[in-house]
Amino acid sequence: MGFVILVFVNTELFTANVFVLILTTFARKTSIFDLLRNLVLSYIMNLAGSLFMAGFLCWWTNTLNTAALQNFAVAQAEARVNVQWSVNFLRGVGCNWLVGLAIFLSIAAKDKVSKIYAIWIPIWTFVALGYQHCIANFFLVPIGMFYGTNFGVGKFIYQSVIPVTLGDMVAGAVLDGFLIWLLYGKKITKKNPDEIC
Repeated sequence: MGFVILVFVNTELFTANVFVLILTTFARKTSIFDLLRNLVLSYIMNLAGSLFMAGFLCWWTNTLNTAALQNFAVAQAEARVNVQWSVNFLRGVGCNWLVGLAIFLSIAAKDKVSKIYAIWIPIWTFVALGYQHCIANFFLVPIGMFYGTNFGVGKFIYQSVIPVTLGDMVAGAVLDGFLIWLLYGKKITKKNPDEIC
């Protein structure tokens, strides 16, 4: 739902921007400075928004008001952090390859219903496979931490934030942005920049 909304209202998602900005930078539609500025700002603002929503929608409003819901939140957070660093990195790679694919397919789709289906299939695939999305983790892991996970902020950053973010960046930049530029670069370079995004 969140991914469909952000595509329709044209907001910024860091993981999608890695793909789009790498692609447009290779196509010489954006500069390296545009790329870096966008990625840094979208990452920081996505983090802030995720933490606010985790606190506001779940913690302060007491949405998870049963032991079962709270235990589920804790279990989800622990499953995302208490794994090997390399596993989280590779889960990040798998995730953002599919996120980039969802963006690419949504750009190719002409009407809103087609865009929803084009987004839904890759996104639910990464969710079903248990891949890791750094921005989703900024929302899901803190919720579990609010209710008592067996790790603290330091382990969350080292074991989840760093490897998942790096994996998301590798996939978005290489498996999506660079490879799609190799396949379609000449067509993209000739188009108006407004038609790309």
